[in-house]
Amino acid sequence: MNSVINKIIFALVIITLTFCTTIYFLKDNFSNNENLDNPSNPPKAKVNLNLPKSLPISKITYEPLTNEQKEKIMRVILSNEMVKKIPEKSPISLQFFHFNYGYRTWQDIFIMADGKLLENANPVISLSLSSKYISEFKENNFCEIIQKAKENGDLGFDSEYSEVKLLWKYKGLIKYKDCFGI
Repeated sequence: MNSVINKIIFALVIITLTFCTTIYFLKDNFSNNENLDNPSNPPKAKVNLNLPKSLPISKITYEPLTNEQKEKIMRVILSNEMVKKIPEKSPISLQFFHFNYGYRTWQDIFIMADGKLLENANPVISLSLSSKYISEFKENNFCEIIQKAKENGDLGFDSEYSEVKLLWKYKGLIKYKDCFGI
């Protein structure tokens, strides 16, 4: 009987050690994944376990601007002093959108630098602006429109750079800081 009890205790000790070792390695693995500030240890994909059981499928739609709208935007952009001072190596994009049946519909994108509109470039800053402001565009009110849209929640801003790096990249445009939506 003593030998059976010893075997059961030995088995329980082995199971407990295996369990503890597994927990230790899993805990170490999870804590490494959560260290997002360490560039030598990139984060693994995170899973949000609090998602609803059925998620709506979002529609991504595109609708081009009218020729009249495009011409108006190009005229305003090309005559704007700020756009003339955007470094060619650090272009800024401006994409228009509107909401259609509860979904965002993307429209044309304009990439600006050095007083020109560029065809193929990787923007450092990406702005998105509701197309309802196109009717308000005039030769000298580009920055005012951007500020108004920001106040109304109709302006999106995206960049991979921090605000400090952006200020350094665009140091020649400090007086136009509000025009970026920062």
